[in-house]
Amino acid sequence: MDLELTGKVAVITGTAHGIGRETARQLLAEGAIVVGADVEPQDEDGLGHNFTPVQVDLVDPEAPQHIMNLTLERFGRVDGLVNNVGATRLYPGFLEIPESQWMDGFEVNFHSARRMTRAALPTMLEQGSGSIIFLATDAARYPAPQELHYSVAKSSLLNFSKGLAMEFSPRGVRSNVVSPGPTRTWMYDAPGGWGDQAAAALQMEKEAAIEFIFTNMRKIPTGRLGRAEDVAPVISYLLSPLASQVTGDEWSINGGDLPQI
Repeated sequence: MDLELTGKVAVITGTAHGIGRETARQLLAEGAIVVGADVEPQDEDGLGHNFTPVQVDLVDPEAPQHIMNLTLERFGRVDGLVNNVGATRLYPGFLEIPESQWMDGFEVNFHSARRMTRAALPTMLEQGSGSIIFLATDAARYPAPQELHYSVAKSSLLNFSKGLAMEFSPRGVRSNVVSPGPTRTWMYDAPGGWGDQAAAALQMEKEAAIEFIFTNMRKIPTGRLGRAEDVAPVISYLLSPLASQVTGDEWSINGGDLPQI
């Protein structure tokens, strides 16, 4: 299916790995131009000349405007924004979560997206068109005591996106949330990442801990963890003109992990 994205300019945060990387890959395959921001250096292998990497720390309040200035200088417009960047850390429970993690968690998981949106909106409103996507998580509706700081920050995105949709959809700018369930990305496998943290918390080997969580503690009806390749097509669709009637919504990609009415 042609998503009508040829020549469209999309800014994605967190494109060094995982869902952000795969979304960039799929948008580029659809003919879009992608500006990818990440705190880590980015390998451009296989992405082609329509991908522009920007190494920047999204926790820096000045970073979003820097990204937008670069995008507008090179391409003159921005049609889509994917607020994908995020991070979490596991703790035994609420009382063990330090104050610094609450503050840092909101900076990276909420305020970075708020600032990126503030930087992108004036151009989108001037164009009379644009699509903003926020990557939340099913933890926003299924709060886990071990990462409550993360769940609460991500749940704020649901409210924020709906407020934006109410205000700006009449002016041509849509806002939606994509909420992945358990998704096997680099965060699981990086040294000291989610997999190692789960292993330490459960006192198991990493693979055993991951399997235990998603076969015993939280049983996923599809029988497997999600992949970045499951999430990126939904993001791509919501960015496209084909989704022009979709705004103020939340799309869950969780294998049926969070049944709700």
